[in-house]
Amino acid sequence: MVTVIVKYKTPKSYTREEISAMLQYGAENMFKGMPHLYSKQFCFDVDSSDGLSVYLWDSRASAEAFFSDQFLETFRQSMGATPTIEYHDTIVTVDNRAGDADRLITPGLRCPSRARRANGFAAVVPRRVNPVSVSRPASSVRSPARIK
Repeated sequence: MVTVIVKYKTPKSYTREEISAMLQYGAENMFKGMPHLYSKQFCFDVDSSDGLSVYLWDSRASAEAFFSDQFLETFRQSMGATPTIEYHDTIVTVDNRAGDADRLITPGLRCPSRARRANGFAAVVPRRVNPVSVSRPASSVRSPARIK
């Protein structure tokens, strides 16, 4: 998997309501259900007009295919800005909604016995989380859940 960080600064100022409507439209009409895209976060600071998007793709090839010259031109026309695009190899993902943390291993490598396969990768599943290593008040520490 690959994480892509896209940064931009719009020349126009937007209210929170304006930018929220624009980004929601893009989320619903362009990104929802997009093949190979696992998740996308839209971030925008209305005081500075700085935008940031974080994408999680199934592969670098899928991400690079999306961030084409056509994407850049469309982005320039719609937002009035040229974005910077950074690609980062995704080593670990945490999904608190699903209740797991996965360390990704390159496809084809042998997996430890406590591993499961997801999206062509072997994801090592820890037996339990050590709550002592988490910086939280003791009253908020829960017993670790067993991952199946």
